[in-house]
Amino acid sequence: METVGFIGLGNMGMGMGGNIQKADYPMVVFDIRDSAMQPFVKNGARTAGSPAEVARLSDVVFTSLPGPKEVEEVATGATVDQPADAHSPYRAHVSSEGCARPGCAGERRQERRRHAQSGCDGRW
Repeated sequence: METVGFIGLGNMGMGMGGNIQKADYPMVVFDIRDSAMQPFVKNGARTAGSPAEVARLSDVVFTSLPGPKEVEEVATGATVDQPADAHSPYRAHVSSEGCARPGCAGERRQERRRHAQSGCDGRW
């Protein structure tokens, strides 16, 4: 069975990740808040120390993050202090973030291109 990674276990991510875990998929989880990962750990998930570690350990990665900037940081490994670095060749990234402001759709297209270049096959 494929290992599912989940990054971002806030209000939306908690429910979506919980449903994946109920389906008995092996999971690797990451959130900036350790407390958000604990319910998943109690039910058998592994925790990761970073989004990059989730990517290395997973076949499919789900994200539930605040917006495009955070998705780009997670997908490319780029942060304010660190340049982008490809994570691993996991097969798919499923992003649950929405776009509600002008220009967001174009930013998403650019993110998909950069993400595909970082090792993912580009399926979002």
